Amino acid sequence: IRVAEFTRGRSINLALSYRGRQALKAIGLEDQVVSKGVPMRARMIHSLSGKKSAIPYGNKSQYILSISREKLNKDLLTAVESYPNAKVHFGHKLLKCRAEEGVVTMLGPDKVPRDVTCDLIVGCDGAYSTVRAHLMKKPRFDYSQQYIPHGYMELTIPPKNGEDKSFTCTLFMSFEEFEKLLTRDDVLDFFQRNFPDAIPLMG
Repeated sequence: IRVAEFTRGRSINLALSYRGRQALKAIGLEDQVVSKGVPMRARMIHSLSGKKSAIPYGNKSQYILSISREKLNKDLLTAVESYPNAKVHFGHKLLKCRAEEGVVTMLGPDKVPRDVTCDLIVGCDGAYSTVRAHLMKKPRFDYSQQYIPHGYMELTIPPKNGEDKSFTCTLFMSFEEFEKLLTRDDVLDFFQRNFPDAIPLMG
């Protein structure tokens, strides 16, 4: 995460609420993370006619924070490494999971499979989870998966005067609609019809 090149388009910023801040506070990271966030006090509704209507998230003292997913992950990773009883292994791939035995087979950078004994296995390895794939082979394992027909694209509203106070915004719509945007003119026409006031802001 800390050495990978950051690319726009697939990284949705996180909206950090009170509950999330309490979790960060419990591990001593609230101030560090909050200092990098942008307060969001209301949701702005943009009509096709150009009218704008602000819907507050709460009273004047209440807000949620927009924070970078990338920066949050880096902060959390650095915090984990500060604990002497925690060790992070990069460049490893899970090959097998034998949950009943508490054993996982990992493939490291040297490409040699190794069995590792665990007290606890947490399957948080993404949408195409290898842990889940192996658990599904067990009898009576109940699992279902559904795909929504919508996708997303992160867009940027750049700052006016050099300093990086840019906004990110995310366009959610069906894959079918995304597939219609083949050319620059298609994209411009789409925004002129649906989000006319966003065009001058994004440039």
